[in-house]
Amino acid sequence: MELADGQRGLLDGYLDWFDPLVGDRRTGRLFGAVVAGIIGAESLVAARIAAFSPVAAEPAALWRAVRENRRRRGAVSVDG
Repeated sequence: MELADGQRGLLDGYLDWFDPLVGDRRTGRLFGAVVAGIIGAESLVAARIAAFSPVAAEPAALWRAVRENRRRRGAVSVDG
């Protein structure tokens, strides 16, 4: 299954966090393709879980959860 345009944009933003860990563009493309493949495969278990997840249903809620998790861990805010 291919990712929709909106999903691709979210994935690219997510993958930007891994840029410091990726040594070169070739490895970065490979890493991005692997993650996109995993997400795009939509395993039946993951799809069933996401269907009932209120956080997965609303992207804004997902980002709030990410920010809250990072705040609790003492990490730098996503908002800058």
